[in-house]
Amino acid sequence: MISFRRATWNDREALLELIEKGFTVLEKEVSSIEGEEHRILFSYLYHRSTWRPEWLWVAEEERQLRAAAGYFPQTLTLEEVELPVAAISPVVSDPQFRGRGLAKKCLYQLMEDLKAQGVPLVFLWGLPFYYPKLGFVPLLPRYKTKITINELNRSLTKAAGRFRECKSADLSIIADLYQCQRQKYWLQPGRSLEWWRERFTEFDIELAYIQEVPFPKKENFLVWENTSGEVSGYLNYSSEYFNYIFHPEGKKVVINEAVSINQENAEMMLKSFASLINQEQILYIRGTPEHPLNAAAYRMGGIHFDPAPLAGMVKVVDWRLLFKLLAPLLQQRRSKAKSITQPIHCTWMVDNCLIQMIDQGDLLQIVVDEKQGTADINQNSLLTRVVFGLYHQAELQIFEPDVAEYLSRVFPQQYPFIWDVNYLY
Repeated sequence: MISFRRATWNDREALLELIEKGFTVLEKEVSSIEGEEHRILFSYLYHRSTWRPEWLWVAEEERQLRAAAGYFPQTLTLEEVELPVAAISPVVSDPQFRGRGLAKKCLYQLMEDLKAQGVPLVFLWGLPFYYPKLGFVPLLPRYKTKITINELNRSLTKAAGRFRECKSADLSIIADLYQCQRQKYWLQPGRSLEWWRERFTEFDIELAYIQEVPFPKKENFLVWENTSGEVSGYLNYSSEYFNYIFHPEGKKVVINEAVSINQENAEMMLKSFASLINQEQILYIRGTPEHPLNAAAYRMGGIHFDPAPLAGMVKVVDWRLLFKLLAPLLQQRRSKAKSITQPIHCTWMVDNCLIQMIDQGDLLQIVVDEKQGTADINQNSLLTRVVFGLYHQAELQIFEPDVAEYLSRVFPQQYPFIWDVNYLY
């Protein structure tokens, strides 16, 4: 008989075996490399001093783990509002026990725990044809900007500064640079100075190239010094991990993450970076069109692409708490918009909740009545995308014109984006 419970310290080795087995057999494909890589990743994560086994629910039969679902605590920024969230991973089943809903039940138990702990939101990278059935909404595009090195070299921009290897003395500056950028963008993970110090000690660890296990190589994490000798940016790049999929001849270089104090500085960084790699290579820069290096590459002849969300998904587990946490931000947006000429009232039916947004002219009120919604109408996807800014204006045409205009001002279109380098910790 299958039983469900929270994991304990005694489950760690069994969890790693389950993860390796589950990711070795994916659907009808068998990949021992995939299973081994996931075991290495989670072995690293589960042996960190901050990890707790109660972050997982497991399905057990005859003292054998048959499925599991877990999370890692995170904090995301929404225009300086910090939200406690959970990064869901792994969701895994023993291949011989698939199709019985065991991992799904573990996931549901996990989300109930998170709601009770005051976590309103979860996110994951997973199968886009499966997780929307569980209420997850594709919302996290992996924006990139593509440019050839030849295009960068045709730019009139002259590099003024230099890249160099990161030193321990740089970490406080890097932490400050990241924090300043984090407040500008939508859904950026929190990182303290201590976080950066931990990452610094993990440069060049064995098998570090595997998936999200820290920054791959010390020489691939570069800080940028301007002409005054000040650190004014950094970037983390890779070439070997992605090449075998897209460019087996080794023409692809990916800047996984980058920060720059301003646009001019970003152009200097790109121009200098072009001189460090092969002139025949193609450079991909992860980030939204608003991130400095992406914007700089676009101005130099690059193109933005991959705007469609596929595997990056979000699920709100507590709508009442989410709107309570967002209330100061929403009121601030409302106060900056032009005054309404008549009362606003719109209704949403989401996850068996009746959600009403009411504005009589002096204050936006959002009332969430649980178990009042109807089963045949579920606007979960639209409301989630409206709240996080990934919607098309035409989708608001289901409302009266004044309500649609009001919603677009209180919930402006954004670029929801999470760096998935190190997103699990």
